[in-house]
Amino acid sequence: LAASPGRYRKAKLAPFFAILQVIISNSILNYFMNYGPINIDPETMGGTPVFTGTRVPIQSLFDYIETGETLDEFLDNFPSVKKDFAIQVLEMASKTLTSEKILNENFA
Repeated sequence: LAASPGRYRKAKLAPFFAILQVIISNSILNYFMNYGPINIDPETMGGTPVFTGTRVPIQSLFDYIETGETLDEFLDNFPSVKKDFAIQVLEMASKTLTSEKILNENFA
């Protein structure tokens, strides 16, 4: 039986999402997360990283991408998330994941 494209895509992206979770919890990004598009507050969803001004977890964006949904589909389903915030989060993930330091880390 052939694997479904979604399963292949999910397996292929699994390392990316594991690294991303480490990045989101990294204290180096504390300033960016508390004053930019990401908010971490114990009073908001128990400290889960959310888009600033919402209760939408950052993880939701990556879940959508992981399953093949587009950014526009995500934004249609979460109208409280500002498009520029979602783009900033994706850019942050891209820059962080392609940095020399991260590329030399072993997350296995």
